[in-house]
Amino acid sequence: MTSTRSIQVTTAVLVYVILIFSLQVFLLAVAVEAFLDHDPKLAWSATAISAVFALGSLMFYRSLRRG
Repeated sequence: MTSTRSIQVTTAVLVYVILIFSLQVFLLAVAVEAFLDHDPKLAWSATAISAVFALGSLMFYRSLRRG
């Protein structure tokens, strides 16, 4: 029973990581477009949010490595 629970948790964490990664790709496109349009406020905001998502992904990854 424990292995089934472990597989479920691992799958859920991987789904979150894939979702966060997808959002980071979108934010990268937004940031690059904002830099090219000379909109530094939007560009840096998208960059900051992407950095927060990167930290979240790292925390999820570390939780998988411990389990």
